[in-house]
Amino acid sequence: MRSIFYLLLLLMPISLLAQNGSVQGCGTLDGRVDWLIRYQENPDSYVRTNDWLYVPLTIHVVGDDNGFGYYPLYRILNALCVLNADFEASNIRFFVEGDIRYINNSDYYDHDFAQGAQMMDENNIPNTINCYIVLSPAGNCGYSAYNRGIALNKGCISESDHTWAHEIGHYLSLPHTFFGWEGIEHTYAEAAPGMVNYGRETELLDGSNCLDASDGFCDTPADYLNFRWSCNADAFSNVLQHDPTGAEFRSDGTFFMSYSFDECTGRFSEEQTAAMRANLLTERVNLLYDQTPPVLIEGTDIQAIQPLEGSLVENVNSATLIWEVIPGATEYIVQLSPVATFAIGFQTHLVSDNQVVVYNLWSDRTWYWRVRPFNRYDPCVGFSEPFSFETGNFILAASDFAHSLNWSLSPNPSTNNSKPLQLYLNAAFSFEAKLSLIHANGQLLDQWTSDFVAGENTQRLEVEQLKPGIYFLMLESEMGSAVQRLIVY
Repeated sequence: MRSIFYLLLLLMPISLLAQNGSVQGCGTLDGRVDWLIRYQENPDSYVRTNDWLYVPLTIHVVGDDNGFGYYPLYRILNALCVLNADFEASNIRFFVEGDIRYINNSDYYDHDFAQGAQMMDENNIPNTINCYIVLSPAGNCGYSAYNRGIALNKGCISESDHTWAHEIGHYLSLPHTFFGWEGIEHTYAEAAPGMVNYGRETELLDGSNCLDASDGFCDTPADYLNFRWSCNADAFSNVLQHDPTGAEFRSDGTFFMSYSFDECTGRFSEEQTAAMRANLLTERVNLLYDQTPPVLIEGTDIQAIQPLEGSLVENVNSATLIWEVIPGATEYIVQLSPVATFAIGFQTHLVSDNQVVVYNLWSDRTWYWRVRPFNRYDPCVGFSEPFSFETGNFILAASDFAHSLNWSLSPNPSTNNSKPLQLYLNAAFSFEAKLSLIHANGQLLDQWTSDFVAGENTQRLEVEQLKPGIYFLMLESEMGSAVQRLIVY
């Protein structure tokens, strides 16, 4: 059995705004790639098929140097489910090739374009679309590098976002529907200029120049809006525009490749779909090495076998959770929480068997657990209904408090306090603690009180510049105490 264990992982929603609900946009710089220019000169010369195309993704989850900030696996599965729904009409389905890969690198977690290129050059897996989930991809919600991969802002791929579909559209050759208008400031009450960036004609409302204007697709009507925009009840822009002849129109917000908010978008055009499929069948044919029809998960009624519902577990050091095998599932996410809503996650496990051992339970408490099955083709099955069991009224040793904390100092080791000292702490409950900074010789250097909330805490420690040496940060609360060592050189 393979198990990945996360202690005291907070399972609260990501607070960052999503691409299609925020002012953050797309950072893709490719424009109309050479392949698309050739394709649009004679699209009928390309092979067409309606067969399903199965496309592999390698997913890289990036955290900072200390391994903080990973996007949760269950949210990745939710985003993959949305991605496949967005491409269903195109008969394209994505699957996960190999294990999800985790990278600890602060420069990649919040990167500029040069750092992003280095990240992809160092970590890409060939013959897959490499997708990197980070904190900030060069300040955008996402971007695609045509010959490298895709970077996604972890705050822009929630269950209601279509950022991933937008960036894969770029990766498979599609420009924005407003192509040519990038970076242009325009007064939309006035007639548009006849030419825009890249020497492209401005698309006319009547579509008479659609082959030579904007994105080159005739079934994506004129769109000049190069900023994030909301739509009306009919999914058209609230901004009224004027083409070079003065004709009035509103942009169609239903296209994934526009800049409309997520509540507006929902499709690729037929010509966009034909171009993406042709791109896969020619330029990207190396991605189509496995066209085996997907195995989908059969049945979602998950039943617990052990422990029985509401039963008493006397051994708080470890307990084995067992559930019925789900046909088609190759892996399971198991969440354990002291609250029925799972707002606090005490432990999260990833296993390939239908059982898992959970450790270091607290006594005299009701525990809740749930299971989510998935495989590399089918991420869409949700969590089971929660199961529960009890632990007896055993005395909690003071040392259990220290063992229950997931906390660290960064940077550690530190170069003479060259960077601000940060305290990271995940807690299963709120508590107040006294913090003491002590030199290895026993000298008390500083002392203060801090409040910690249930979940993830980050605090900047306002301490005097420290000389090279060894220090200890002591945390003391009513529940117990814990110590971290700090090295300064």
